[in-house]
Amino acid sequence: MEESVSGQPPATTPIPAIELCCYPVNVVYCGECSMPIEYCEYSGKFDKCQQWLEQDLPELAVKQIKIGGDGGATAAAVPAAAEGGGGEDADSKKHQKRGGKGVPKAGGGGKSSKGSATAVPRITLKTEVRSKNKAVTIVRGLITCGIDLKVASKFFANRFACGCSIPVGSTDELVIQGDFKDKLFKVIPEKWSVGEEVIEDLDFLAMKVPYSSTAVPFSKVSLPFLALPRQRRRGRSERFRWFFALLLSIAFFGVYVLFYASLNAHKQFGIDRFPDGHPLPAEFAHLDFPVVEESLLGPDGEQPQFTHQIVRPLGQPGENGAAVVLAGAEAAEGKRQMGHWFMNVMASDKMSLDRTVPDVRSDACRSFSYNSANLPVASVVIVFTDEAMSVLLRTVHSVFNRSPMFLLREVVLVDDFSQREELKHALVAHLRRFGPRVRLIRAHERLGLIRAKIVGAKFARGAVVVFLDSHCEASPGWLEPLLHRIKDKRSAVVCPVIDMIGDSTMQYMGGSAGGIGTFWWSLHYKMDPMPERLTRARKHPDTDPLNTPTMAGGLFAVNREYFFEIGAYDPGMDIWGGENLEISFRVWMCGGSVEIVPCSHVGHIFRAGHPYNMTATDGNKDVHGTNSKRLAEVWMDDYKRLFYVHRMGLKDADVGDLSARKALRERLGCKNFKWYLDNVIPEKFVPDEDVKAYGLVQNALGTLCLDTLQRLENKGTVILGVWECQIGGSSSQVAKFNGSNKVSKITESEWA
Repeated sequence: MEESVSGQPPATTPIPAIELCCYPVNVVYCGECSMPIEYCEYSGKFDKCQQWLEQDLPELAVKQIKIGGDGGATAAAVPAAAEGGGGEDADSKKHQKRGGKGVPKAGGGGKSSKGSATAVPRITLKTEVRSKNKAVTIVRGLITCGIDLKVASKFFANRFACGCSIPVGSTDELVIQGDFKDKLFKVIPEKWSVGEEVIEDLDFLAMKVPYSSTAVPFSKVSLPFLALPRQRRRGRSERFRWFFALLLSIAFFGVYVLFYASLNAHKQFGIDRFPDGHPLPAEFAHLDFPVVEESLLGPDGEQPQFTHQIVRPLGQPGENGAAVVLAGAEAAEGKRQMGHWFMNVMASDKMSLDRTVPDVRSDACRSFSYNSANLPVASVVIVFTDEAMSVLLRTVHSVFNRSPMFLLREVVLVDDFSQREELKHALVAHLRRFGPRVRLIRAHERLGLIRAKIVGAKFARGAVVVFLDSHCEASPGWLEPLLHRIKDKRSAVVCPVIDMIGDSTMQYMGGSAGGIGTFWWSLHYKMDPMPERLTRARKHPDTDPLNTPTMAGGLFAVNREYFFEIGAYDPGMDIWGGENLEISFRVWMCGGSVEIVPCSHVGHIFRAGHPYNMTATDGNKDVHGTNSKRLAEVWMDDYKRLFYVHRMGLKDADVGDLSARKALRERLGCKNFKWYLDNVIPEKFVPDEDVKAYGLVQNALGTLCLDTLQRLENKGTVILGVWECQIGGSSSQVAKFNGSNKVSKITESEWA
């Protein structure tokens, strides 16, 4: 009596037979290829199989049996002694039967040569993985069905649009480049009227049944419920069962996705949660902007892969940041474009999108070592509206070309309602080369730069958001220093050194980290020389971050969570202007810092104007003024009076509801604006402080006042004139009476 897997005698109650099994079933599996030993001939490593059988099962005599009379492959057969019995019965049991029909081997009876009438029709299919993880499908036995190999090879190559060949020295084998095994179960019967029952899947036969945990060898077990069918064919009924199971799986997955989405309350326009699952602040989570993420799938619906390659044709202008010099008609066209684009698009179009730029970092920065494995990953957000195509794409290309891929989560492009045709289908077609690493968000109405940046940050999935203008070029080593600083200080809003790119020649001219951002009392941004106190405080001036009171606003990086915690941007601001000072004041006053990282350089095309409409949706053309008033009313306390000296016409202007932004300041526990002046920018001159008197110098009748009459005060001595007094004061008329008992005009530098 044989032992069962559990070590107990088998039950006497007969076990129902399994369909497609032929009994008695005594299966011996090869320990080398895992197939039944008589199928080792199809494994492709029969020599190793034979060595294993001789070493591990010496009691089984291994006999070489030739398939056909043409010197084909050999296979191991189980002798009669292993099966039991003798004589003719033993001979008949040397070969296990397939589906109840014996398949004769060569060496006795009939020939299996091509065209033989005695060959039993049998086609086998097998998938193998070869070099570089490429799969091939091996087809054998076609000649047993009267199918010409050359005809079949040509047919498969055309049908599957792939390579198909007959191996050298083989007389009954085809190799198809690709995994088409499942399709062949349908294609072969349709083409040659071959019954499905003669087609076998050898990969199915190679599947292992788990070994018992007992010491009983699996090859000795003879239990029907553990035995595999000797022949397993994929008929229509089986394929229908698999298809039905697949449909159920897809339906279950769809229900799960919908349920998960409802639990997380994600909106269609973006991601409203941080990576750890907690939601964005309510004022941003519920902002409903009219935007949609455009699909970048290919024409046939395929998911694009990252196939971007750097292309720099020899002799193309602009390499290494050199100027592009135009002549003749091209120069005239470039000059004409300057009037519309405020940049020379002709020069940009002549350059490679992957052009090189000089490495303008200091030696100390180039030798600085970053622990890149511990740096957070970044999403780069680029907002554009009707930007020149080559300029926009060069910005994207430079980010991919000069960023470590393991630190770049994605590039998020936000199209702020562009109308130019080339920024539609042509842009999508070009972006597909970046695969899933580029996302394109389209606005259905004009949002303006400020709100579009909020949209981009909401869609971003990286731990850090890096904002870039759409006319930039990242330089070598630009990303790591920004991420390194944010890793060290979560509340730091960091800016690269902004290098200048010439608007007329596209020349990359570099920049300097020797200045800081400040502001005029009219709330315009300006650059000032670095104060002595900051110079003394930096131990390593070439690499240490530099505190800056304000930032230009177009190019900076920030921890995404912190960006929203601190209030992101004021969504009540329109289009562009004032938002850079607002976020600078807010970050400093609420516990963070604004810094310039000298080891990060990004080129930027400085234009003399804007080629697109800067009017708000309500028709307001003074968006900078109204945005600045929102800033002044929320963050500047009593010092807003100095803003109204410049913009007294805005004093009574309605700029919308400010309650949410004032509540934000209260919730964050921010300091007052005097603290900002005393601690962040103590050099800032306050015109009406530390003077005996301050105001207008007017005549006795009270109608005329001293006025600069718009003469530039930085050009030397200015001859004053008189003009009608401006009620509330004007920067061109305000004067001071100082401690020396002198009346003097407050200069523009003092106003700054």
